[in-house]
Amino acid sequence: MVKIFPNITTHDLKEVKEKLKKLQGVSNWVHFDIIDGKFTDTKTVTVSQIKDLDLLKKINLSFHLMTIEPVKLVKELKDVGAKVIVGQIEKMSSQKKFVKQVKDKKMKAGLALDDGSKVEDIEKDLLPKLDIVLIMAIKAGWIGRSFKRSRLKEIRKLKELKEEKGYKYKIAVDGGVNDDTIKDCVKAGAEYLFMHSAIWKDKNIKKRIEELKRLALLK
Repeated sequence: MVKIFPNITTHDLKEVKEKLKKLQGVSNWVHFDIIDGKFTDTKTVTVSQIKDLDLLKKINLSFHLMTIEPVKLVKELKDVGAKVIVGQIEKMSSQKKFVKQVKDKKMKAGLALDDGSKVEDIEKDLLPKLDIVLIMAIKAGWIGRSFKRSRLKEIRKLKELKEEKGYKYKIAVDGGVNDDTIKDCVKAGAEYLFMHSAIWKDKNIKKRIEELKRLALLK
């Protein structure tokens, strides 16, 4: 079954609070992008800025780390109440260390591939241990950019590996997923859709998420 995760990507703490309020009773999950301004030019709120928000306790938390050495944030995110942590591999010195630390703290671990990175860049012995593999369909950190259809190839690779090897990871896609691209992502094998602009452009968030769920159906 395909699952849609509302995504929050902003440097504005007020915007974080407003969006969390809108999600209450609408979604069980929220997916935060944490970007340090070093992995890419974009910068978002930090974990320390949001850690004391009461609204975080009322929703399941997933985090996507576009940072230098994302392993450094694992303990802090555990304290915040994170259930899922996905880290970009490109500026990660040890994929194994990152996955192990997330798993050791009883959270689900994922690895993310930026535009230009391929499935083959993930250490093979980690694939059976991963809960999520995230394919970026735009350059990490850039909101509102056009979906790169070439990234569907990487989604298909992950699907083929799952079917061939029996891996249990969920295939996720982020960046440019909208009304026009959602079906292509699902057909290629995507199971988790991290969506920002396609959701937040509508004032009625609940109705919008339901519309996107219907579009994701392949029938």
